[in-house]
Amino acid sequence: MSERNTWRARLLRGRYWLYAAIVLAILLFRVIPGLRSRVPAIRRMPTASVTNELAIAGLDIAPELIPRVVAFYQSLYPDLKLTTRPGGTVQALEDLLNHRADVAFLSRPPSAREDSVVHALRDSVLIFPVALAGTLVLAAGSAGLDSLSVRSLREVLNGGRPRELGLAGQGPVRVYVPDPRSGLWGAVTNQLGLSDTAAANVTWLQGDQDVARAVAQDPASIGLVSSLALPPEGESGCRAVRITADPGSAAVDPTEAEIAGGNYPLYHYLYASCLVRGGAQAAGFVSFLNGEQGQILIRREGFLPAREIAREIRLAQRPVGMPR
Repeated sequence: MSERNTWRARLLRGRYWLYAAIVLAILLFRVIPGLRSRVPAIRRMPTASVTNELAIAGLDIAPELIPRVVAFYQSLYPDLKLTTRPGGTVQALEDLLNHRADVAFLSRPPSAREDSVVHALRDSVLIFPVALAGTLVLAAGSAGLDSLSVRSLREVLNGGRPRELGLAGQGPVRVYVPDPRSGLWGAVTNQLGLSDTAAANVTWLQGDQDVARAVAQDPASIGLVSSLALPPEGESGCRAVRITADPGSAAVDPTEAEIAGGNYPLYHYLYASCLVRGGAQAAGFVSFLNGEQGQILIRREGFLPAREIAREIRLAQRPVGMPR
């Protein structure tokens, strides 16, 4: 009996020493910062999911809508620091891939080449259409151009001059387009089934406002702009031309109802995107815009939510987005 009691006593004393060692290790870990820095799991914990900052790129694509969306989201999460970065689609994607931005607004999906860059970084892009916009053909207020068919627009963008155009001058029509880095040119050529290579009659300008000013001063030209960056009505000196989708059909104005219903044939989406490994804050912002509350907000601010388009129209023989 005494031997059994002695064995139990030794076992208990051994457990006490073990417990004491564990408690001591915990105390040292909490008190001495140098020990914590040597633990890889703590030192290398990702910060993207817990950061209180969110940088948003692509402001120039929708300079009226994006700040309003950001301001509303800021009111929902006052502890979250939101900042915006200027630029179009290409710049926004560069900012996203170089981690200068957490969210990127785009006027077109990433190209195959851009996707390959993302995959080379062992990541992928989450992208959702959040707003719908019309691609407007502008003419000077003094020009004699009231309507234009899709067929004639293709001819103009290829460097031709349709007989029924109604503009002064001879030879190729001057076409003013925002910087191709904005993404609008890629969206237009993709939808019309044209080559991305611009004809000699296409002149690149910095943004949509610059295009409107150039067209207003050149009655023999046309310009392409997005309705998301439409200059204030009556202040630009130019007007949006009605577009005819099919031969024999009526020309359609780029009103909100006609764009949403698919009757106005030229349109593009505003996309919100983030990297799959870009963190919870970025994914949350994109999910908000793609969700019901975000779509209601876009409608309330006077723009078309992406979900309100009744039908899509195909101007090219192949589906939009199919590789050439």
